[in-house]
Amino acid sequence: MGYNVLKIASSGEDAIKFAAEIRPDLVLMDIILKGNITGTEAAEKINSLEIPVIFLTAYSDDKTLVNAKKSSPYGYIVKPYDSPVLEVSIESALKKYASDQKEMDRVRLKAIEEPQSNKNEKVGPDSKSLENSPLESQETKLMIVEDEFITSMDLNDKLDEMGYNVVNMAASGYQAVERAKKFNPDVFLMDIVLQGDMDGIEAADKIGQLGIPVIFLTAHADKETVETALKTAPYGYMIKPFDEDKLHSTVEMVLGKKRSEKVKYEKLGAKISSKQDELKMEKTGVFFVSAIFISLAAYGFIIKDMTWLAYLLFIPACYNIFLCIISLKKQEKPTEFDNPPMVSILIPAHNEEHTIERCVMSLSEMDYYLNGEKNFEIIVINDGSTDDTGKLLENLKNKVDCLRIVTRRPPRSGKGKGYVLNDGVKIARGEAIAVLMQIHGLIVIF
Repeated sequence: MGYNVLKIASSGEDAIKFAAEIRPDLVLMDIILKGNITGTEAAEKINSLEIPVIFLTAYSDDKTLVNAKKSSPYGYIVKPYDSPVLEVSIESALKKYASDQKEMDRVRLKAIEEPQSNKNEKVGPDSKSLENSPLESQETKLMIVEDEFITSMDLNDKLDEMGYNVVNMAASGYQAVERAKKFNPDVFLMDIVLQGDMDGIEAADKIGQLGIPVIFLTAHADKETVETALKTAPYGYMIKPFDEDKLHSTVEMVLGKKRSEKVKYEKLGAKISSKQDELKMEKTGVFFVSAIFISLAAYGFIIKDMTWLAYLLFIPACYNIFLCIISLKKQEKPTEFDNPPMVSILIPAHNEEHTIERCVMSLSEMDYYLNGEKNFEIIVINDGSTDDTGKLLENLKNKVDCLRIVTRRPPRSGKGKGYVLNDGVKIARGEAIAVLMQIHGLIVIF
């Protein structure tokens, strides 16, 4: 299928270790593994590293599904499976993960812009209550969007036997969007070919904007259709014909993931709001202390008994109050660019033969384009490396078209990162500069 399998593990312990070391884009995880750690326990640890996990297992009983939902997986494939199902699940997980990262950024920005809106919000149930909660199928509202009435009724009967509540059915995209607003179901099961001008992909895009998860349930598995559908970042993509176990496990994983996402976003907003409250308290404290210093200095000036200490405290106190007043000014909301700016990514490198190739290849895969072309460049400044860093960079030029190399040799090399970055800035073509540096083992981006 064109994927690069970095590692194969047979135990939960190895899975966690390898995931932390090589940071894969995705992990395919069985539930029954060797060792003392199960696949669901390993997935929880890996998920905490923000690495998406797809379960690939023969087990789909309720107990297993409850445990699997703890790690908020991006897919649940029941064995046996075929290649199209596997490929679609992988692509769907990667797209959904990228969409989740953008949503996290949006939540952070909203919490910063509107801190007051998060103050009285309930953070949501803690992780313990989520972990121990039983399947809530009886309370779950589903909606079916299918153009064939017989297929809709058959699917409705299957879902009813599983304990789900199908609140409505629609045959066209327009009906689906309108009824989504009216019934607000927990999950949509969406076919792609529908009645009317609006197909299932367009309808799913509009419904996704309402925050309602969509699972595509279709017979279409050709590459073009799948790629177009996955742009909407659905929570699942099932290919007909399917069996009830696979349908049940997919719906349950979607419900668990949606619930955990809600908790995560609410906690993030509350955390940012709390930090902003702490910052306000600090500003208030600085303001009042500075005001006291100024008052004492003014009193000493009036009675003509101003000491050298009063003079010493008067100037910084005035400066602090000035800063406090300036900080009260409401910040302007960020506006979108008419065209996204060209970005130059600078990487100073000295003897980085073990990491430089993976670093450059990872950056080169960023989804940042303008008019179908990469809107960024990668500039690696090789600062007098004595290992194979230079050779690796030369080989990478044939693989990465946006890579530019700057070489510093003695006696110019080894003078510090400031000099190194200056060389990169001089040839950078970007309107924005991003600097990626490794400091004491940590990757830092400026």
